Amino acid sequence: MQVETYLNCPDRLLCGAPPRNGLSEDITDCVRQPIDALIAGRPHAASRDANPGAALIMFGVGLGEQINLLFERLAFRHLALIEPFAELLWHSLWLQDWTSWLERLAARQGSIRLIVGDDPTTTSTELLAYLRGPCFGTLHGSYFFRHYDSIPLDQCRQEVARRLNASFLDSRGFFEDQLLMLANTTRNVAGGPVRLIVNRPGPARDMPAVIIGAGPSLDKNLGDLARLREHAVFFSAGTTLGSLLRQGIVPDFQCEIENTAENYDALAPVAAAHDLAGIRLIGSTTVDARIPRLFGETLFYLRDGMVTAALFGDQDTVVHGTSPNCVTLAIRMAAEFGFREILLFGTDFGSRHPDRHHVADSIWMTDPAWADTYRRVADRLEIAGPANFGGKAYTNRLLHGFLNATEMLIAALPHVRFFNCADGLRIAGAAARLGSQIRPAATNADPRKLAATIAAGYVPAGHIAGTDIGALQAACRRWGEELGARLTALRAAGADLVAWNDAIEASFTEAGQALRFLVEGSVLTMFQYAFHHAVEQAMMDDADFHDTLLAGFKAAFALLADRLDNTVADSPAPAP
Repeated sequence: MQVETYLNCPDRLLCGAPPRNGLSEDITDCVRQPIDALIAGRPHAASRDANPGAALIMFGVGLGEQINLLFERLAFRHLALIEPFAELLWHSLWLQDWTSWLERLAARQGSIRLIVGDDPTTTSTELLAYLRGPCFGTLHGSYFFRHYDSIPLDQCRQEVARRLNASFLDSRGFFEDQLLMLANTTRNVAGGPVRLIVNRPGPARDMPAVIIGAGPSLDKNLGDLARLREHAVFFSAGTTLGSLLRQGIVPDFQCEIENTAENYDALAPVAAAHDLAGIRLIGSTTVDARIPRLFGETLFYLRDGMVTAALFGDQDTVVHGTSPNCVTLAIRMAAEFGFREILLFGTDFGSRHPDRHHVADSIWMTDPAWADTYRRVADRLEIAGPANFGGKAYTNRLLHGFLNATEMLIAALPHVRFFNCADGLRIAGAAARLGSQIRPAATNADPRKLAATIAAGYVPAGHIAGTDIGALQAACRRWGEELGARLTALRAAGADLVAWNDAIEASFTEAGQALRFLVEGSVLTMFQYAFHHAVEQAMMDDADFHDTLLAGFKAAFALLADRLDNTVADSPAPAP
């Protein structure tokens, strides 16, 4: 009865079509524009197509009989099982033939993930990590199934729904961004050896670290920060720096992760008005090459998931978990440096007031051009969520994505205690603490000397070596030609879009890490965009749709190779 009732009105995961990334030249338009033209004026389908590549996400296994029934009635091929009670799993192993489930999934070329536990943050984090893996390309139209009433399961489902409001469903990067990463890195390291942060966690520090973001609650915490300045090492995140310096608060480290020229434009007037010589920059090698020159000293790091990390780094030199913004970077570096207590200020990820998205004197609030840019690239703060000190706060898709990443990072650092002193969104894993309540333990240590000691541990060294970028160019063109031929063969054989997804994912694996980082984001976005509309328009088996997608992919693959060639030609080679 439960399964029949569910099938009459299934709870489905509707991802939406991936948005454009905002660049004026977007590889993904090779697919977006012809697909849009094909479906223009077409009425929306009365019911969505079944998705043979879907995931079935089950909250509660119980004795498992419902799984047998759903195997018979739904065409899913990925199965995620969340069960808070191990005893029920034990009983289901006696009553159900789990081997047959594995055989069915194998026949569907699928996968299974079993998540056991009653902590909603942990279980939801594990589930979302799984969904970003083999399921990601064909998630749209997947199924949620709630088997029985349970507080842990209900909380897990709520956490998943909350996090899926964010940029979780966006694809894994995009090609234009990776090209800029490559160009900036070659410029930053072309001058010779650099100070490079490597995976060598420092000893435990008795002193706390303070991470400072530019959220609106920073206005009322500036007095607390001035009081704490002599008792903690300060990490400033992004555009926060100007607000601190105007109050006479000089941080020890300034964290920069973004690769765009706008970050330099924001920092240049701050450098003109204040002496930055005593502040150490922690920056990805991919930042605008003019930024390091503004600071007295720079500690570079190789950012994971980037083509530059794969080209110039290894397991010792690539730092994981710094993305996607300056706050996550600051947290990751504070933990890397050995801090075991981290205080978060201005990390609102939204606001209690929907019309205020940054601290009052932020360039995003005071400069008309910057404020207009924010309005164009970020949605209004219309997503309500629990606030840190009770009540509600409001966020948008972009900031909610940053919050999600921060929570996942905090969950990966169980040895660190986090205290959230901002009054914006609640951050899972960080205890709420008013800034006025923070009383660091008495110590004779000087935070500035500690920061200098930490920085001195990263001596200039030629860790970043030259590489044969010409080989990457050739591999990119060859990869595009081979994948185009593979998709052409699938089209001729009448294969469905799930088979196309498998071919694309297989090509990423075969390409090697550097090329995968370079191309997978945009290519997967193109596929997800097409897959979304195929499901929504009931065109999963439409021949014209398949032909249009194939032509778009081939055009995109050729353009990828051409633009990589042009970017490499315009960039200096890294110093040997």
